[in-house]
Amino acid sequence: MDVDVKPQSQEYVKFDYPKIKENGEYTINVSMKSKNDTSWVNKGHEVAFGQHVFNVSNFKEDIYEEKDRFKVIRGDGNIGVKGENFYFMFSLSEGGIISLCYDGKEYITRAPKTSYFRATTDNDKGNAHNFRCAQWQIAGANQKLIDFNLEEREDEVSLTYTFALPTAIVTNNIVKYTVKKHGDIDVNIKYKGVEGLSEIPLISMDFKLKKEFENFKYYGYGPEENYIDRKEGARLNVFESTARENMSRYLIPQECGNRTNVRWVKVTNKDGEGLTFKYKDTPFELSVLPYSAYEIENAMHIYELPYVNYTWVRIIGKQMGVGGDDSWGAPVHNEYLIPSNEDIEYTFTISKI
Repeated sequence: MDVDVKPQSQEYVKFDYPKIKENGEYTINVSMKSKNDTSWVNKGHEVAFGQHVFNVSNFKEDIYEEKDRFKVIRGDGNIGVKGENFYFMFSLSEGGIISLCYDGKEYITRAPKTSYFRATTDNDKGNAHNFRCAQWQIAGANQKLIDFNLEEREDEVSLTYTFALPTAIVTNNIVKYTVKKHGDIDVNIKYKGVEGLSEIPLISMDFKLKKEFENFKYYGYGPEENYIDRKEGARLNVFESTARENMSRYLIPQECGNRTNVRWVKVTNKDGEGLTFKYKDTPFELSVLPYSAYEIENAMHIYELPYVNYTWVRIIGKQMGVGGDDSWGAPVHNEYLIPSNEDIEYTFTISKI
């Protein structure tokens, strides 16, 4: 529609609101585009946009046939959970799931780990973030398993790992896997807040997948990378990319490729085989990259990054903002920080495509 609004004035534009009957999440998108060619933009160029996201009723629960069954195999150091078309193995020594198989296809290489570290950005270095938050770099990499609990129920089994974090003031991190009889896995992560520690860069679970799973399609904010303090230009939609394409070629490798408000992501190989990660209660943040945060942190230039061996998927509960008022001392604004004295909890589901 054509709209002509005088300078320093406003006007309300009416349109027919869609009649929606099916449950689900929907968006209404409004785009303002240039009507004519000008010296600075071509006709049809998007000048501004707005988006309204809303839900109709609730998502319907998936219904599975009663024939779905599984069994638990207890070993000395490992616990297996086997069902129709899936097999998982959980390790006490590695502190998590070490084998994730659907239809005979193995997807992970090592147990996923919770992480509290991101590769420092130029802005981070400018405000001494890497000095102030150094303990979070080793917190996830060197956490110690201090407790394990297994619960078996008729239609699910839960495995709970409690870790101590080697921070200046020791705190706990709890990871709970709940395997459903149809093969989905709910992953619940809890961080226990304590007083006296610096802000947390992020809290995530890092999945080290085989490098063949380099394609990803997600429903969240995009299409470009975005963060909690840099997402006003992003919109909610379904986008596709690859781990390699998602690696921003900054002069100095650093944190990149994040997406916010992600509802689900499908990570696949060229044959369409892969995993789906889906939020339970609150959308998560996400990155899919060919390198871990630690590999990126160790490189001063792109050419110093190693040969690509894996695809790293980070399912992120929270990540602090990236700032940018300047790069020589300005901190991230307080509302975009993650206080370490507050409890943090989030849940997501793993399933096959």
